[in-house]
Amino acid sequence: MKGRGLRFVSYLVVCISILGHSQEKVSLQQFISDLESRYDVKFSYSIIDVKDVLIDIPDENLAFEAIITYLNENTDLNFKLI
Repeated sequence: MKGRGLRFVSYLVVCISILGHSQEKVSLQQFISDLESRYDVKFSYSIIDVKDVLIDIPDENLAFEAIITYLNENTDLNFKLI
């Protein structure tokens, strides 16, 4: 019984570790660059404002407007469509 409990705890630790790393972080600057290429748009921003910002990559199936909403909700920056 003791061996089973240890295996269960080990399994639980592995599962928690995997869940904790499931969200991949990316630099906002790189993400914006990817969006510019993907949607043929141009962002105007100060590199100083975004250089140290990391975000979780949103669902790749989101529409462009939903991605902008996601960025507004998950960063301290304000994105506007012009």
